[in-house]
Amino acid sequence: MNKILNEKTGADTLAYYLNTLSIGRLKELGFYEFEADHAGVKVLMMLVPFEWYFLLPEKTPIQWLSGKVDTFKYGITDSDTRWGSLAFSIYINPKKLIL
Repeated sequence: MNKILNEKTGADTLAYYLNTLSIGRLKELGFYEFEADHAGVKVLMMLVPFEWYFLLPEKTPIQWLSGKVDTFKYGITDSDTRWGSLAFSIYINPKKLIL
């Protein structure tokens, strides 16, 4: 397992690690639970705490409230906040979070 993580970029490692956590643990880390509608499918998104904007590795996979998937670029990615959270989640396996 450590070998797999060491071969990944910081962004890949973060996304992989967050994908292993429960929703309860993500909330403990400051993520905000938000239910979005992506093309008629209700999806649970865990919005990133605002403070993480300055800590996220470049190229971290993110998903906007609209459902669009992108990569994080410090200073370019919008830092719009809602309820103390950024307007995106770190892109996590959608099969885990579909309601």
